[in-house]
Parts: sequence; C-alpha cells; structure tokens
Amino acid sequence: MIRYNHKKSVVRAMMGRGVVCLLSVLCLLCISVPSFAQDDMAEDASRKKEIKEKLGKFWKKGLGKVLLKFDNKLIEWEHSGIDTNYIAVPEKDRYIYIGAYSYNMHYDIEMPFLIENVDMPQMIKDYIPSNIQDKKYFKAKAHSWQAEMELGIDWRGLSIEIPIRIANKFSRSIGLAKNGSVWGARLRYKHVDHLNGLLDDAFMQASKEITNRMQNDPEHLGNTSPVETHVRTIPSDLLDLKVFYLEGYYVLNHRKFCLAAAVYGDMIQKKSAGSFIAMANYHQSQLKCNQMLNADQDIFKNNKVSLGFGYGYNLVFMGGKLVFHASFIPMISAWNHLVHKTRYYDGSTYGKWDTPEEANMWEAYDTHYYDATKYGKDSKIVLNCFGKFAVTYSYKQLLFNLSANYRQNLFHSSTGMFINNKDPDVQLNIGYRF
Repeated sequence: MIRYNHKKSVVRAMMGRGVVCLLSVLCLLCISVPSFAQDDMAEDASRKKEIKEKLGKFWKKGLGKVLLKFDNKLIEWEHSGIDTNYIAVPEKDRYIYIGAYSYNMHYDIEMPFLIENVDMPQMIKDYIPSNIQDKKYFKAKAHSWQAEMELGIDWRGLSIEIPIRIANKFSRSIGLAKNGSVWGARLRYKHVDHLNGLLDDAFMQASKEITNRMQNDPEHLGNTSPVETHVRTIPSDLLDLKVFYLEGYYVLNHRKFCLAAAVYGDMIQKKSAGSFIAMANYHQSQLKCNQMLNADQDIFKNNKVSLGFGYGYNLVFMGGKLVFHASFIPMISAWNHLVHKTRYYDGSTYGKWDTPEEANMWEAYDTHYYDATKYGKDSKIVLNCFGKFAVTYSYKQLLFNLSANYRQNLFHSSTGMFINNKDPDVQLNIGYRF
C-alpha cells in the first residue's frame, strides 16, 4: 500500500511552478532585450538619417552650396592641364601639418639730407663745418631674426598657416596660399616691432652739435671746427617694420612640371621635369622710425609691383616619394613708389600725420629739414629677385617638407634715396594626409 504524503506533493508542486515562472521570466528577458536593442538601433538609424537629410539640405542651398561648388572647383583645378605620366593627384589630397618657420628680415635705408637748401641763411651755411658736407645722410642697416611654429591645413591646394610664437616676442605673421600645377598665389604678412643693427646718422648728430654751439656760444659763429660723429647701434624701440606681399605664378610646362609637388606636397611629381615660370608680385614695406629724424615719428612706405620670368626644375627619386626643387626668377619693378609721412608727439600721444602743407611748413621753418622723397624721381626700372629651394619626402600618409626662399626688393631715386629690403626664410613642415 502506497502512502501519500500531502506536504511533499505540495512543496514539489510549488517548486515546479517556481521553475516554470523563472524560465518564463528568462524567456521574456531573452525576447525583450533584443527588442530593446532593436529599438535603440532603429532610433540611432533614425537620427543618422535625420542628420544626413539635414546635411544634404545644407549642401543644396546657401553657404553649403557655395562651399560645395568651391570644393568641386578645387578638384577640377587639381586634375586639369596635367600629364598623368608625370604628375598625379594624391589619393588623399588634404593634409594638416605643423611647421617650424624662421625668417631674417633685413632693411637697409640711406636717406640724404641736402644742406644746400636755398632757404638756408648764408650765416648758417658758413657756420656748418666743412666735414659735414660729406656726411649729409641718414643710414641704417637693420635686421631681425625671428622663429615661430606654424599650424597649417591644406585643402586640395588651398592652405592657411597660423603662427605659434616661440622666439619672436616682437613679431607677427600669417600666410595664405593657393598651390597648383598650372598656377598659384601666395600672401604673407609680417610685422617686427624691434630691429637691431647699425645706425649712421652723422648729419643729425652734427646738426644737434651745431645747434648746441650756437645756443651756448652765439658770439663765435666763426667756429667751424669739425664735429665728431660716430656709427652707433640702433637703440631699442626705435625701428618698426611691416612687410606685406602678394605673389602669383604661372607654369608654362604645367603638363609635366608641378611647382606645388616639390615645394608644398600638394601633388605628386612622378618623373623629373622643368619649366619656365612667369611671376608677378606686389610688395609693400613700411618702416617706422621713432625719435630718429627731425620729426618725432617718420614712416617710409614703399609700394612696388614687379614682373619676372625664370626657370624651375624638379629632380625626382623613388617614383615621386623624394623630390628636390630649385628655381630662380629675376624680377623688374613695373611700378615703384615711396611715401614719407611725419608726425609729432604732444607729451602723451602722437598726433595725426602731417598734411603736405604742414610738411612744407616744417621744411621752411627748420632749415635742416629736407625730405628726399619729395624731390627727384622714383626709379621705375629696378631689378629684384626671387629664389627657392625645396625638398619633399612622402611616406604613406606622412609628408615631410623643407623649403628655403630668398626675396630681395630695391628702391632708389634720383636724389640718392635708397632702400634694400631682403627677406630670406626657411620652413620645415611635417604633415598627415587625409
């Protein structure tokens, strides 16, 4: 006879039902978790679709449409006018780079002070020592070495360089360029607050000594003994130089030779080739002198437009991975003009720049004042030059570039006014293509 245990059966039944419930919950979780994940994926896909639609709308109108057209134009410029046996467009034709940029700005100026001024009283002429006749000029040989890091981005040949200061406490610069096989353009601005060098201002030194003699010993105007003058170093804070230039080039043999490939790395030069290069340049230099001449502050602004024709060559190794470049372009100034402005310090700030009428008044008032920029003619035909050397090496998506440039711009007039502005620079870049 089998005995029935009611309590045990109840416990077993309850345990069985618990297992069934647990299994049911687990099954529900297994079903619901994928459904939740599917809901999240669906939501993400919906968001991506919405963003894509918004971006699509952005590129179809307004600013987005303009940017897209411009980007397509850059692509067109990259591929147009090239022989693909010699020149290729990189698969990744955009890159960012960081570079070390160093430049040494030279500015030599010679400004005559012609003391044979017709308004000068004979008494003053007789009083001036004879040795000053050979020292009637102002000469400065100024220079400033600067170094900075630059962060740049190149988008299909269009690049901008933003400086990061290192050793150029008194300098600012920025660069913008469009590089290509057929043509290119470059803009650069530099500003150096302090210039070093030598100053030969014998006439100004002598004038002060003569004035001192006349004030302290007016009865002995016959004292024409020589005045001692000397060449001295340029005191700090006296010279300030700004330089701006915009230059463009056109490559005649652009089907086989690419200046941008060797100099900037925008393209790939597959075989060695050379070409004649036409170049145009607008150059402006502005030198500010504080307390160095008759006025409290003088500015000499030289504007010029130059045209040139030269030759460049790319020497290629390793199928275009390593490229050496050298080019030289003599240039002639088609327009060359110098402007001289003066102003005075009122004890707290500088006043406005003198008008031509005020400048004439000062010249009539001060017999030592002579503005060489007002007399004679500017020399239009002046020979300038531009030279470049570069090495570019590419490894996968990395790009290494070293370039050196030399620019020289001259000015002289029939009165003996002379300016020699030399601007050598060296730049080393490391970039990553994307």
